[in-house]
Amino acid sequence: MKPIPRIKTAILAATLAVSGGMTLAGTYNVSVDKIRIDTGDFKKTGIGYNKSQSPTVLRFKEGEQVTINVKNNLRESTSIHWHGLILPFRQDGVPGISFNGIAPGQTFTYQFPIQQAGTYWFHSHTGFQEPDGAFGAIVIEPKGGEKTRADRDYVVQLTDKHPHNGSRIFRNLKMSADYYNRAQRTLEDLVRDSRE
Repeated sequence: MKPIPRIKTAILAATLAVSGGMTLAGTYNVSVDKIRIDTGDFKKTGIGYNKSQSPTVLRFKEGEQVTINVKNNLRESTSIHWHGLILPFRQDGVPGISFNGIAPGQTFTYQFPIQQAGTYWFHSHTGFQEPDGAFGAIVIEPKGGEKTRADRDYVVQLTDKHPHNGSRIFRNLKMSADYYNRAQRTLEDLVRDSRE
């Protein structure tokens, strides 16, 4: 039996966004798609936005109203939760609480005012889609513009990727909480530690 590789920190989630190269606020179209994830150590099927394994970066301006059309290209329901944003309850994106979710083949339109500045993230709140790759970054420019001038703006979003999908990891951990613990301590470790 081949050993399962340890969780790899994948820079596949590192995203470069050059200031001025993206449209600020207004209307966005985001698709939720099955994607191929390649970490360099393993390849797997995952879920991503806009057909990419690199996270989508949305750029807004404080004080503006945004419209985000999310098209679900999956064969299952999906959602997007706008993590940390101040917005109307019905736009929060948590299925079963603030809305029903986005059915396969459907488009849901999120509309809300941008009431803050800073860097945030968004992710699926459906099943195990977020650990399977469904997340992205949000960069919100302050109302009066950035206080510090920069020639370029880089967004780096890191994640751990595992060769198993999220539902399999959950199932394995329900069977045994230490299923993935490859460095379990032994009696020998305890004896050695107590001598020290």
